[in-house]
Amino acid sequence: MILALLIAAAFVIAVIHDKRTEELVYSESLDLVAVTVEGEDLTLRDLAFYVAYEEKVVQEQALIYDAEHPLRYWNIHTNGEFMRVTARKAAVDMMVHDNVYGKEAMEAGYSLSEEELAVCDATASDFWSDLTAAQQSALGISEETVYDTCRNIGLVEKYLADLSRKEGRDLPLYETGGKLWEEKRDSMDITYHDRVLNRIEMGSITVNMDEGEE
Repeated sequence: MILALLIAAAFVIAVIHDKRTEELVYSESLDLVAVTVEGEDLTLRDLAFYVAYEEKVVQEQALIYDAEHPLRYWNIHTNGEFMRVTARKAAVDMMVHDNVYGKEAMEAGYSLSEEELAVCDATASDFWSDLTAAQQSALGISEETVYDTCRNIGLVEKYLADLSRKEGRDLPLYETGGKLWEEKRDSMDITYHDRVLNRIEMGSITVNMDEGEE
């Protein structure tokens, strides 16, 4: 009887583990919380633009590395982690960065002029139209979400350009990877929901969609 219970318990644990670690279908998981920043939940919907952007950037490098088998580049292990993980962390950090500074910008009374909005909207339009129908479907977000994200990015860029001038510091220090941003981020109450994040298979969401693992 005890042995049977132990086997049953082990089976349940294994099933739960598989559910937590299996690759998720991005377009069907948009409401899952990826990160909580100072009590505010950011979902995979909020992350989608950054996932597509980062996949595009890394895929360009992957095609230079091996045009016939780009997944080999995504599976490279360097600096203690796989390229897939590095790319995912970069996408998440960009989202958190723009969320934090976007709120600061609005609280400081910043807004975009008509000309600045037009530039942001043109960027969003180009980004969206560069995605195939299959890629758009794989992300699961609307074109409006892309426009909203690009407008927030434009607001952040405007705010940080002014902030760097006022504080007399180089702009890259405030950007992702910059010392001032990393210090600010590390001082904040941020929770990364790894049970969700670890299931994002970067390199296979909007790129290499029909390829198997190398």
